[in-house]
Amino acid sequence: MSPVGTIELTTRVLAPVERVFEVLAAPGRFAEWWVNPPTGFETYEEDGSPKFRLLARERGRTYPVVGRITAMERPTRFHWVVELPPPGLRSLEERWTLGPDEGRTIVGFRVAYTVAAPGWLAGPIDRLLVRGLLQRRFQREQQNLKRVAEQG
Repeated sequence: MSPVGTIELTTRVLAPVERVFEVLAAPGRFAEWWVNPPTGFETYEEDGSPKFRLLARERGRTYPVVGRITAMERPTRFHWVVELPPPGLRSLEERWTLGPDEGRTIVGFRVAYTVAAPGWLAGPIDRLLVRGLLQRRFQREQQNLKRVAEQG
């Protein structure tokens, strides 16, 4: 299934790249910056691929999520893909890139997503409902990540 939409954000963080990566990629720290912190987070390996499981909470609903880490290069890259149960989004592919900038860090973020809807409905649902909600959520997460990393 090809992505319905993408969102790209860039944030400057007044902290070194290594500290930002530590906050970004450490499962134990997700609760500090995710908008809806997951529970029951665990990592494991399957068929030579690093994966994770968690329980996500969204609008009063709790559901299991399984994801796959597709790239991790300390301290500059962290990518993952998750498949989600309906209704709502079908999948998210998040790509985080970090780069040094005179003692600061430039955080690049890109998410490609698919909507759980028939093909002809996916575009209108994305434009009317999904894109704005996701944009606000990921902007808040970027600001949370910035705050946590800058506090040390």
